[in-house]
Amino acid sequence: DFDPYADAGEFNTPAVKVFKAVEPVDGKITISFTYGVENPQICGIEIVGGDSAEASSGGEQVAIRVNCGTADGAEAYTDEDGNLWQPDQLISDDVEWGALDGEIIQRPTLEIKNTKAPGIYQSETYSMSGYQFKVPAGKYTVKLHFAETYEGIYGEGQRVFNVSINDKTVLEDFDPYKEAGGFATAVVKTFDDIEPVDGAITIGFEYGVENPQICGIEVISKGAKTVAANSEKLAIRVNCGTADGTEAYTDEDGKVWQPDQLISDDLDWGALDGEIIQRPTLEISNTKAPGIYQSETYSMSGYEFKVPAGKYTVILHFAETYEGISGQGQRVFDVSINDKKVLEDFDPYKEAGKFATAVVKEFKGIEPVDGAITIGFEYGVENPQICGIEVIAE
Repeated sequence: DFDPYADAGEFNTPAVKVFKAVEPVDGKITISFTYGVENPQICGIEIVGGDSAEASSGGEQVAIRVNCGTADGAEAYTDEDGNLWQPDQLISDDVEWGALDGEIIQRPTLEIKNTKAPGIYQSETYSMSGYQFKVPAGKYTVKLHFAETYEGIYGEGQRVFNVSINDKTVLEDFDPYKEAGGFATAVVKTFDDIEPVDGAITIGFEYGVENPQICGIEVISKGAKTVAANSEKLAIRVNCGTADGTEAYTDEDGKVWQPDQLISDDLDWGALDGEIIQRPTLEISNTKAPGIYQSETYSMSGYEFKVPAGKYTVILHFAETYEGISGQGQRVFDVSINDKKVLEDFDPYKEAGKFATAVVKEFKGIEPVDGAITIGFEYGVENPQICGIEVIAE
């Protein structure tokens, strides 16, 4: 007796239902609809393989990143490149990956050298026999992240162990302190073309001196969607109007939104000018990512994004959240991209249908001019404003 209106609470409002651990029958997943009152209807469907797999024309793609040693209930960690690291867990019949056993510890204030992602190395699993990852057939890259962070270790030879993948030794007499060259220093070991055995990749640890330990694990299939510092696929997401020093915002889909900034010669993107404001307690309709719309930049002339040649999708996020606006026609402005008008007499309240309601405008095939994409705003009634911007390479 599913009623989209009742479930969403009002008209024109999304409702999302998630069903996990669904297995195909006779090689397929079938979604059925049975009439009740009026026609059944649906707006979108996602079928995502495993905990971290993504379906594509090339088959299942997997990118699993584990922040080893994190406590139960910890939030996912997003590194500087936008990669999402899942909190640790024990393997079971109900999950696709996890530690076989072991102990965990966190050292959240410890400074880590030789990494842009210190949060990976501020926790560890130790005294474990292994980790298991249940993955589809294919070839994978396995990356193991270590750092010696136990204060009882202060030199080489005080922690030594072996590491295997699918029962084949890949690191013999491994010493994290020696390998990294010192205490609290990250070291990463990469192994390519790893194939699952009996449906799983198993990473084993064998005692030598002291307990084996590990800080992070990546299991990535060839061609998997992953963000890297040298990735050609550029994706910039800006949480407009956030204050200086604000942390990045991660939405429900794992996308990372950077805090706002002013453009300068040293930065690749930013606002040209303007004022900012935050309304962190305001409830926002029509979105799964309210944090984007609880701040705004206003009275600005534009934003600039210095990007490589190519085609981009530009997505603009608005919501009327100023309590002085109570209806249509009280804020109206124009928006241009590279001096070409894309929104004329735009009224966020009118477009969204009411106050504090998200509205998104998307523009494809945008190419930079003189090395930059420039989004311009022109006054009409009241100040122009914006809550979020995405510039994504196509």
